[in-house]
Amino acid sequence: MSLSSGLGEIRLGRDYTPTYWNDAVFDPFGNLGVGGSLIYTASGGAALGVPGSGFQSNPNYIRASNSIGYLLPPNLGGIYGQFLYALNEKTNYDPGGLTPPGVAAVVANPALATADNARAGRYIGGRLGYMSGPLDTAVAFARSTIASNFFVGTTTNLDIWSIGASYDFGMVKLFGEYSNNKQDVNFATNTFNPVGTTKPGANGALLGFSIPVGASLIRASWSEVRYNNLPVGVFASQPEADQFAIGYVYNLSKRSALYASASYLDNKNGAALAVGGAPGFYTATAPGGVGNAVPNKSMGYDLGFRHIF
Repeated sequence: MSLSSGLGEIRLGRDYTPTYWNDAVFDPFGNLGVGGSLIYTASGGAALGVPGSGFQSNPNYIRASNSIGYLLPPNLGGIYGQFLYALNEKTNYDPGGLTPPGVAAVVANPALATADNARAGRYIGGRLGYMSGPLDTAVAFARSTIASNFFVGTTTNLDIWSIGASYDFGMVKLFGEYSNNKQDVNFATNTFNPVGTTKPGANGALLGFSIPVGASLIRASWSEVRYNNLPVGVFASQPEADQFAIGYVYNLSKRSALYASASYLDNKNGAALAVGGAPGFYTATAPGGVGNAVPNKSMGYDLGFRHIF
């Protein structure tokens, strides 16, 4: 639901997040198909990683529910912006000791002290950009609450910021983006963090282009993700991955097109990203063994027909 006027637009409900818009707009593939960038894959196309290694799923990467948003009016000389706040839709208990399964049960069996995630789903973020002729550039930022545990006394937030730009020269359009994700575990008391680090993160970068040729469009991109500050002793070197993608679009009309894309992904140091698949990274202390295999390379392609209704 939205209400707009000369002062801007107010939106209520489930909406795309400002930080996701940067990842989609400054990718020549728009995060679609096998050509979608590694920034999309590692940031929340699925989960950012796996439990126990410092990362968890981000429920608000693409869309946020229960959101209140504001968009700047379009008459600001090329300046545009979006600001969004989403409320968590989990149950909070007062006093907190009533949080299931309850203090008495947890004291009797500490293994029952599982995360209640009462704060998960909260999001606050914004995007501010400038568009003039062939130039489009924007910066986005957000804090997304991805987990909480009353009994351990922790709240886990994911801090995100990115900057991107595109420039259309006519014969070729260039794209670029840099993204930073950092997890922050806040403790209710001055407690030592058993994970060994409170701020594991991942940096992503993208460079790409699209070239119009008559009714055709050629597009390509290179993207990279590097994890950092992961638990000491788990990784000899910090995981990273690179991906190259190329695609071709033939426009049959203004609304219909044929397309084809191909992508090649290379993992290093225990990264376990896959083309069009769930992200993650190697979590064992030594390679090999049952269940420890991770993809070294990943390749994919797609062929399709698109029609805009």
